[in-house]
Amino acid sequence: MSVVPSEKLYKVRQSLVSEELCIDCKALCCSDLVMEIQPPKTQKELDTLKWYLHFKHSYIFIYENTWYHLIRSECRYLDKKTYLCKNYENRHKMCLNHKPPKCERYERWYDVLFDDQYMLENYVYEKKIMKRTKKKSKN
Repeated sequence: MSVVPSEKLYKVRQSLVSEELCIDCKALCCSDLVMEIQPPKTQKELDTLKWYLHFKHSYIFIYENTWYHLIRSECRYLDKKTYLCKNYENRHKMCLNHKPPKCERYERWYDVLFDDQYMLENYVYEKKIMKRTKKKSKN
């Protein structure tokens, strides 16, 4: 399982932090779509989460016992030259409420991160989030 961002990148970001918090950031918070999700309770739910991980920029992570789906994709309002919001006055409430240092730049933002469906499945069974189901044989 790879770490997103890599451990090296995480350390570099921490070393570059200014006292003005966002001033020298390249809008990391505008480069992720994070949605809270429920841990799987059924095989169908687990299969759906595993399917999410088939996509290149899609991840599942757990932080403080809460599960999330992460999609790496820049906000359409992010100015790629200035890293400022082109829709600042009308930005969404989620953006308005985001406050550093509660971001990936300043702290580890996950306890467990999955970029692979098999690792997710193993975790779910090992941590007893779900019981392993027996596959029905075709007779």
